[in-house]
Amino acid sequence: MGKVLIKNLAMYNNQIIIATSQYLAETLNSFAEWESKQFVFYGEVAAQKPHLLLYPEYGSVELILCNKDIKNQNPLSQVQAIQHLHHKYMTTFEKLAKINNCHIVTPSFPIIENNILSNRCYWVSPYKGVEGYQDKLIPTPYERANLNLNYKHKAMQLFKINNINFGIQICYDSEFPFLIYDSAHKGMDILLIPSCTDAVSGLHRVNIGAQARALENQIYTVVSSITCYSDWCDIIYDSGGYCSCYATPDLGFPPNGIIGKKAVNEIGWLVVNLDTTLLQNVRKLGSVTNYQDATTFFNNSL
Repeated sequence: MGKVLIKNLAMYNNQIIIATSQYLAETLNSFAEWESKQFVFYGEVAAQKPHLLLYPEYGSVELILCNKDIKNQNPLSQVQAIQHLHHKYMTTFEKLAKINNCHIVTPSFPIIENNILSNRCYWVSPYKGVEGYQDKLIPTPYERANLNLNYKHKAMQLFKINNINFGIQICYDSEFPFLIYDSAHKGMDILLIPSCTDAVSGLHRVNIGAQARALENQIYTVVSSITCYSDWCDIIYDSGGYCSCYATPDLGFPPNGIIGKKAVNEIGWLVVNLDTTLLQNVRKLGSVTNYQDATTFFNNSL
């Protein structure tokens, strides 16, 4: 993927403003109402001029809540029933990115292609529209049983804004350190983690995983999450969490590694201004050198 330069003088090559969301999925009356909601929701953070918006896993499933006719269907049937909205859904985020001059990691969409389901987040540029995507690689037991979502034997993708490299791990994937080792050592600076969890233990697993990935690789990790109280859709019913941002607890960062986080189910945006030069500093001068020392652990000769 080619290098994309943000046309925003407020951003330097190694600094970026990210807005990550705690998104409320709710019952709506139509696609038009859903689309309007996206622009209103962005309006809550517009004054801070974020360069990148991060939405949660399964945020697209809110489209199921726009259709009363599929209220009582099983999860897979509900997913099948929103496939025809995929193009309009993507067009909405392309417009949002272009109008507001920002990149977007979309809410994941359960897309069916050639009868194969993928849980997919798209990377949307303000200039080129959809530039790529990241599929969830390891489905949860619920997804395997209820959505027939299978393992994806694919490498993680890297996305770029100026000099900053991004990876995406969708929810459960963030609990597996080996999935991002190669990406981290190919230059990934920031790991984005869109999540959807339906229990307190789940939201803690995701955030513990995010903190661990930040520590192990001396990178930033950013989590988005979803809240839903509607019982129309089992996929996201009773979901809850909090958006957050972490770094390694070492030189240049808070002692607990927490850059910022919202309260559980506090709807809205968390905005963080991240400087990747601090990552290079801590890798060279920090109290510990996790990033460097990991290469000895993974040495095939051991």
